[in-house]
Amino acid sequence: EWLDPWTLVTLAVAIVLAAPVGPRLGRWRDGLLVRGGAVAGALDAVAVTALLVVTTAFLAAGTYNPFIYFRF
Repeated sequence: EWLDPWTLVTLAVAIVLAAPVGPRLGRWRDGLLVRGGAVAGALDAVAVTALLVVTTAFLAAGTYNPFIYFRF
């Protein structure tokens, strides 16, 4: 079955971001960074770092190595 929850979420996000919503969100974020100063910049850095950690965890959990239990 290819319509699992992750596929549906990915498809929904792709459809939304294929519209002009992406550039508008970017302009809104840039405006927040200009108005918010250092606090908004720090929160932006924390959000990007958290996204990096979560995506790295998903990539590491999804790997398959058939030789992991091979005894030498």
